[in-house]
Amino acid sequence: MYAINGKEIDRYAKEARVSNLSSFVAYGNGDTIKGTTLKIKLPFMHKDKPKWFMDGKEISSQNITSYQDKNGYRIGGYTRLINGKLNLFVNQSVSTSFGKTSTFTSFYILLEAMRSVSYSNLKIILKDCPAALTQIDKEFIPTGWAKPKNKDVSINDYRALIRIIKIYNACN
Repeated sequence: MYAINGKEIDRYAKEARVSNLSSFVAYGNGDTIKGTTLKIKLPFMHKDKPKWFMDGKEISSQNITSYQDKNGYRIGGYTRLINGKLNLFVNQSVSTSFGKTSTFTSFYILLEAMRSVSYSNLKIILKDCPAALTQIDKEFIPTGWAKPKNKDVSINDYRALIRIIKIYNACN
């Protein structure tokens, strides 16, 4: 089991920010608002929608596609952990069933489109970087991810994924 906790997500997310921008909000129509400080105020008792503020001024929260604040970059419900030619994102969802709460963590890679991370996907996407391909096999053949029954199963070994993606990003 490879559990990533909130502190690790926060650490990686801060490292994966767009370095030359403090904060920004991107909208579906192509507009972007840039500033120093982005704050999202959650409503009391979740009756209203959150209010968004850039440098103290309220901004529209309609049709936001992505944003960056002091804590990192987010697109939809995904938080970026690695920034480069190939980006690694994490999504966490919470489910409650029979009084028990569970957190589900999924990892996705973004290179032209968001995709779940499987052994097969990695082999295809990283084919132009021999060092990354070697690292994939080094990481996943001993752990069983490369077995035919597991090749298309989402990988949750985030430490191995980070090592592989950093090699790939350095390769290109």
